[in-house]
Amino acid sequence: MNKDINLLAHQEDQSLIEKKRLKIFKNISFVFAGIVVFFSIVIFIVNATFSTASIKNQQESAINQITNLKDRSAKLFVVNNRILNISKIIKERNNYSSIESLLKLTPNSVRINNLNFSTETFSITLISSSLLPLDDLINSYIAKLTKKELIKSLTINSLSLNQKTGNYYLSIKAEFL
Repeated sequence: MNKDINLLAHQEDQSLIEKKRLKIFKNISFVFAGIVVFFSIVIFIVNATFSTASIKNQQESAINQITNLKDRSAKLFVVNNRILNISKIIKERNNYSSIESLLKLTPNSVRINNLNFSTETFSITLISSSLLPLDDLINSYIAKLTKKELIKSLTINSLSLNQKTGNYYLSIKAEFL
């Protein structure tokens, strides 16, 4: 027989190769098992730290804050709009401080019967039981006219006496500077 043929040795080589393969597969399976265990632990820690309930609570609180900010921004928009509208009205509004300063010159014993004014003119009808307060008022208006304060021109429309009541009626028209 032939000495080169060795059936037993050949079987041992194949069994060694299969053992090596089995050993490699065992090692690979242990590595994969280790990786799976590692990722399982990481996922468990992440779930414990960032639970869905806490995430939902954070989400709800963020949504509430956003809605509160929307309410505030809406209120702020309304307030700013009102401020702008008031500013426009104030800019367009006529200044009647000159009329107020002329009315302050009216003595206490004189009553105002009629008052008409615009941005350029001022007409007033006054009632008094005496001519002296009416004279004082006319003199104060003339003083403003000569100093060129507020009044550009002054016209006495009428001066009359109601004999039944004993009251004097004075009607004056003035133009503003």
